[in-house]
Amino acid sequence: GFILGFLAIPSWLLYVLSDQKKGREQLNRLLPAWMRPDFWAVVRIFDRAFGAFIRGQLLVALLVTILTYLGLELLFRLFGLEGNVRYQLFLALTAGMFQLVPSIGPFLAVIPAALIGLLISVQFSLGIIAVYIGVQQIISNFVTSRVERNVIDLHPAFFIVIIVALSEISFWWVLLAAPITAIGRDLFRYVYGRFSSPPRPAGLLPDEPLPSPAPPQPGVTGTPRRQWLANINRNRRQLRQAQPPGGGSS
Repeated sequence: GFILGFLAIPSWLLYVLSDQKKGREQLNRLLPAWMRPDFWAVVRIFDRAFGAFIRGQLLVALLVTILTYLGLELLFRLFGLEGNVRYQLFLALTAGMFQLVPSIGPFLAVIPAALIGLLISVQFSLGIIAVYIGVQQIISNFVTSRVERNVIDLHPAFFIVIIVALSEISFWWVLLAAPITAIGRDLFRYVYGRFSSPPRPAGLLPDEPLPSPAPPQPGVTGTPRRQWLANINRNRRQLRQAQPPGGGSS
């Protein structure tokens, strides 16, 4: 089943990418005209959150795996354990897998590594912990902060509560905590904007600016120009109301 699925994925991706335009047109024919902008806005929210999350997390996991393997290889050589049973690849892959768990994944990865190190010596176990800490410092300072800002902008204290709540469902929900939280936040903001007074335009995501009205023709004065300026001021007020508390953007 795994081999069949592995071989079928490229063909499936080829059909999806080649028929994307036709599929969109077919869906538009099935959907009522009034629903199309809102439907595609929801699709864009899901696509944006999961796309940014998957790309970022895979990049971080790959870098953690490579750096952890190099660090453990150096540590094994320093302790003269080249000929013994080697756990570098296993521990590096484990560290990369746990890196997919937001916030608490790096702390979970160091536990089996430290326990395996204790089978050799206490000093070796402390060396493994030092390698993991060094890798996380490199990743957090140069990679992780930029990746997480592209997915979700939440305080870690609030985000850890969400992870703990999702962990009660299953482990896979923990892996998807970041995009699920981003999707829930953006859906709430989108629905809130659509039902606000005046409502935001259909199909416009929460962090997208309101379209500016067309400027009046040159030489036109009086009521049309005043109406144009009034529309601009109203759009600015709506944009400020749609901003999250604190003025930050996500």
